[in-house]
Amino acid sequence: NVFLKFGVPVLMYSNWGSKLKLAATQKVARYFGAQQKFTLVNSPWSNLVECAHKMIGQLTQILRTKRLTGEEEWTKLIALSVHVMNLTVNGATGVTPNLLFFGQNLKVPLDLVCPDPEPV
Repeated sequence: NVFLKFGVPVLMYSNWGSKLKLAATQKVARYFGAQQKFTLVNSPWSNLVECAHKMIGQLTQILRTKRLTGEEEWTKLIALSVHVMNLTVNGATGVTPNLLFFGQNLKVPLDLVCPDPEPV
């Protein structure tokens, strides 16, 4: 489903995982001609639980700045907060999550109001 929605990646990062997962991932990479790279064993950025904890911490910091009462307000703020996090340059990778996932930074409404200046 991921390849159908977003296309075939040029580069696939994965952890070492089990032998079965590793073999399947290598087979998919070879079939599509994608380069495969592996994360270091026990690296915090490849550990999904640690990544989730970090994201929850960042989200909590954003949400603490507001005092909301209704559930609808919270739902909107969480969606907006996640959007902001996906537009923020990551200190470890040097790029935004949107760039890593979609291959480009997504346009936001502010880009329509204040477009990038034309190169001289």
